[in-house]
Amino acid sequence: MIATPSKTGDNGGDMTGRFSSGNRFARGNPHARRTARLRAELLRSVGPDDIREIVRALVEKAKSGDVQAIRELLDRVLGKPAATIEAAGALGIPLHPIRVIFETDRGQDHV
Repeated sequence: MIATPSKTGDNGGDMTGRFSSGNRFARGNPHARRTARLRAELLRSVGPDDIREIVRALVEKAKSGDVQAIRELLDRVLGKPAATIEAAGALGIPLHPIRVIFETDRGQDHV
């Protein structure tokens, strides 16, 4: 019996390195597709008025002293605090904290 030659070559890619049609890996990530469908449905279901109500409820909880609501509200409005690393120098003497800069610290919106 003679095997039919593969359309995708030895590694499943075409001449440009992309997956060729017929390659089982060319279908993408099913989890990512499902997540995208769920996210799209959520965006269709929640409108600006819903968001406004949720934010008002969060603000009211924060005002009443709910620490988790306070933290969430401040993290969303002001951004999370920068992480620091405690470093020790010679003889174990603590040095000044070193600020770790993440992508979100560079002025990008937190959405």
